[in-house]
Formats: sequence, structure tokens, C-alpha cells
Amino acid sequence: MKPDKREEIARLLMETFAHSRQSLKGTGGGDAPRRPGELMVLHFIHSRDDGRGVTVSEIGGWLRVTSPTVTQHINRLEEQGLAERFADSSDRRVVRIRLTGQGRQYIERMNRSRLEMFAGLADYLGEEECLHFIRTMRKVTDYLSERQQAFWRQYESATGREPHRPAQGSPDRAGAPGQAGAEPSSAPGSASANDAPSGAGTADRSVPAEEDGH
Repeated sequence: MKPDKREEIARLLMETFAHSRQSLKGTGGGDAPRRPGELMVLHFIHSRDDGRGVTVSEIGGWLRVTSPTVTQHINRLEEQGLAERFADSSDRRVVRIRLTGQGRQYIERMNRSRLEMFAGLADYLGEEECLHFIRTMRKVTDYLSERQQAFWRQYESATGREPHRPAQGSPDRAGAPGQAGAEPSSAPGSASANDAPSGAGTADRSVPAEEDGH
């Protein structure tokens, strides 16, 4: 590919990604919450809660953000009646978070709305074009994931330390309002809650192979 053509295509790709991201905003099918970070927290709690709830540090470790940032999201979700804090049954000092009935209904309503939206997209594109798009996007995801890992390897090599990644499942005694906890600040370049991937690595990757000649 010629250098000028390569740059032109790269710019078109960036514009397409940015436009598609804007198009997907506000497609939750509900009246709250509006902030992407809160949606990410809701999805994490819904997908990881095994009945015991989750902690602020577990959420922060997944989103790669500090406890104070997570606590702000939890406060907002509590105000909207979508999540609640409660004390761990085996250690009253540990604060856990779970969805309320209203929060579960919101997630289920949003999931149904998005599934219907993509079902309409499948009708619009047709089966063949959809499967080709899925294969292409999976290749894109694999490429970008590898580049991100390469960035973190370079960061660790240059600084001699690992980027901030809070330990998963560590006891959390700082989740109450106004007691955000004192985790180290996120490393430079770490993702914000608004940029964190949703459900990465959980999708079924089995897609029928393309027929010869396509």
C-alpha cells in the first residue's frame, strides 16, 4: 500500500470508529444513567455478581481506575436507585455493592433494546455481509489488543514498574460514601471508565467460514 493511500485509509478508519461510537451512545433504552462510566459499572456488577456482590477494588481493577473514581459512580447509581452498598456477611468492615431490583430491570431492558437494534442491523446488512463484518472486526480487535499489550510492555520496560492494576478480589474497606480509599493513581495512559471495554473476551467467536470466491 502506498504511504499516502495508507494514511488516507487510516484517517477514514479513525473517522468511522469515532462516528460509530457516537451513534451507539444513548441506545440503552432507558432514562438513566446517562454516563458511560456508570453503565460500565452497572454491566460489571451484573455480569460478576454471584450473590455476594462486588467490591470497589474489583470494579476499579477491571476498569483500570482508582477507588475514588469508582466511588463517584457508585454514589450516582445509588442516588438513582440502581445499586446499593451492604456489609460483607463474614467481615463487616468489607463493603460490597450489588444491583437493586430496579438496576437489574434496567440492565435487562437495555440488553433487550440493544439486541433488537443489532437484529435490525443484521436484517439491513444481510447474513453474508454481517458475517464478513464480524470476522473483520474480530481481526481489528485482536490487532488493537496486541498493540495495547505492546504499549504496556514498553511502559514497564521504560519505567521499571508495572502500570497500576488493583488486585482483583481484594477486601475492600473503603466503599462507603465519603470514604473512597487510597489506591495509587492510575498509570499514564491507563483507560478511563468511559473508554473501558465492555464484556471483552466473553463473546462466542465461532463464525462460519467464508466460502471460496468471496
